[in-house]
Amino acid sequence: MNKKERTDIFSPPPVHALRVPDTLGVLFSVLLGRLPQGMMSLAFITYVRAQDGSFGFASALTSIFVLSSTFGQPFFGRFVDRYGPRWIMILCSVLAALGFFGIVLVPFEQKVLLCLAAGIAGFFTPPLESTARMYWPRMMQRGKQLDQAFSFDLLGQQMVYVLGPLLASLIILYFGHRPGIWAMGLIGVLGAVWFASIRPPRVNSTESSSATDAKAASIFSFSGFLTLLFFLFSIGAPVGVQVLAATTYGDYHSNSSLAGIVFSAYALGGAIGALAVSQLGVGNWGFSRLAIVGFILALGYLPLGFLGLSLGFYIFFTALSGLTLPVALTLGFQLTERIVPASQLTEANGWVIALVNLSIALWTLLAGFFIDNFGILIGIWTGLCGSAVLIFIASYLLWRARKKLL
Repeated sequence: MNKKERTDIFSPPPVHALRVPDTLGVLFSVLLGRLPQGMMSLAFITYVRAQDGSFGFASALTSIFVLSSTFGQPFFGRFVDRYGPRWIMILCSVLAALGFFGIVLVPFEQKVLLCLAAGIAGFFTPPLESTARMYWPRMMQRGKQLDQAFSFDLLGQQMVYVLGPLLASLIILYFGHRPGIWAMGLIGVLGAVWFASIRPPRVNSTESSSATDAKAASIFSFSGFLTLLFFLFSIGAPVGVQVLAATTYGDYHSNSSLAGIVFSAYALGGAIGALAVSQLGVGNWGFSRLAIVGFILALGYLPLGFLGLSLGFYIFFTALSGLTLPVALTLGFQLTERIVPASQLTEANGWVIALVNLSIALWTLLAGFFIDNFGILIGIWTGLCGSAVLIFIASYLLWRARKKLL
């Protein structure tokens, strides 16, 4: 049997994915456990600004968190592949919470300690997302049912960025900036403990028998994986700029409350895109279609540079920009599952998530630097145009290599 054609251990009738046992538990526990990541950007930026800090330092703090998770996600994903998720999730969530608590306990003047606390919170972020995406091929039948699972997974990811900013805004509004960061630590622990309480799906015999051989191979040695990783890295770039575009849109119009609305509009567009995934049959697509999605995605973010637009138009373009990201991510994860052996899938998913997040962090940092030194409009447009060029290059490489891949 070809590794691309391996049979799932569970063979339920072709019912809707939500009716498969434990699907709802996995989806909601991951949603809860990842809420701190949706709260983070707004909570960090408003906390730093409340202390008279710069956008540059707020961006740096966010970037350090994400950069640290870039190393933490695949690192702990490898442990999940080898030893199972239960205790790793609980331990990581507790240590991440201590990092969040450190941010509010350390005096703001101690910038190095603040960065260290953010790094701890990022590195020990539980690998909930990558583990869930290792679960789906084991729980679902390949085809529409697996597409549905990934669709709801991506919808949950978008809801993180709908509920996260709204929750952060409410906590900051009624309780202040510090409680918003306290809440991030506590919510993360609750979600990880819930996820750890769910019995992992069993490993099939083909996967078990090939596990030893697969572990001996580097995960980067599998054909097409590096090309795919570079593409997925590139699509995180405009997302990082959008984080600052949403925040600066409020400043540009002298109304900071607009940031939460714009964040939510972006996530709403992503939610619509996620719901469309199962209808599009993304699981049957290949590298050539992923390259086309990349070109469309790059163009879709450019209107976010028009900060002078009225709120209605800006919300429309923000929601529109979020439509294609879930399609690109879903196809990226499904192609990863086809390329990499199942016994290394959590680590592979960890690298995908980590590099997307790394790109978000780097471009947030870059745009923040240009905003601080050259003004809001130049900073946002530099980030958007630069990210579009990066995606065009990655999409072209993917298109050129499509005949060699899978």
